[in-house]
Amino acid sequence: TMQGRKSISLLMIIAFFPVMLGGCVAAAIPLMLAASGVVEGFAIFKTVQMTTGGTVSVSFGKDKLPVGVQKQLVTIKQPAIWPGDEVAVAMTEEIQKEGTFHSVITPAVVTKSLKESKIDPDMKNLTRSEKMALFGKVCTSTGADGIIVLLDEGDEADSNIWSLNRSAVIHHAKLIIYGSDAGSVVYETEMLIKEEVTGNIQNPQEVMRIAGASAAEKIRAIMGGKEG
Repeated sequence: TMQGRKSISLLMIIAFFPVMLGGCVAAAIPLMLAASGVVEGFAIFKTVQMTTGGTVSVSFGKDKLPVGVQKQLVTIKQPAIWPGDEVAVAMTEEIQKEGTFHSVITPAVVTKSLKESKIDPDMKNLTRSEKMALFGKVCTSTGADGIIVLLDEGDEADSNIWSLNRSAVIHHAKLIIYGSDAGSVVYETEMLIKEEVTGNIQNPQEVMRIAGASAAEKIRAIMGGKEG
């Protein structure tokens, strides 16, 4: 009968529901973590409310300063900032304000030095040893005793299924500090800038300023022997 078929269908749905739920819950765990701002292997450094709505969360890799690195870091008194986008400029301005170093050689000065030597500042096609040699040349030509690089590693979109009105754009970068005395990279860490957006038009310059300021704060922390 029709009533009998309805009863059987209902029983089948009830019997199958726990299996469906188990799969969904298992699949949802990483999505819930991402939605909450938690990313495995990273620690949230700061979260800032944007003037246009939404937030920007900056995270760095959960890495500890290796023994001996602090001694190498403190030898850097006048670093050069590698040219990049507005994030590098914002980072430079914050470093200058904070007085982390005796002086800072700006991205514009480094760009001029690279142009005079006919060197492309894009290091994507360079091997690690070629990068070290290039950093050494820039230190010599600019009088720097170190190089700070904020290397752009691309973006990704992250839609949040738990809310119809919010999504995120995650910017990947790498913070690198080269020491002239050591002749090598003395510190590096991964950086994530997670931009939680709303329906409002976002201000990319504001995101860049927040990212640059956060990178400068991280540098000050590690120069002081803290992991930030």
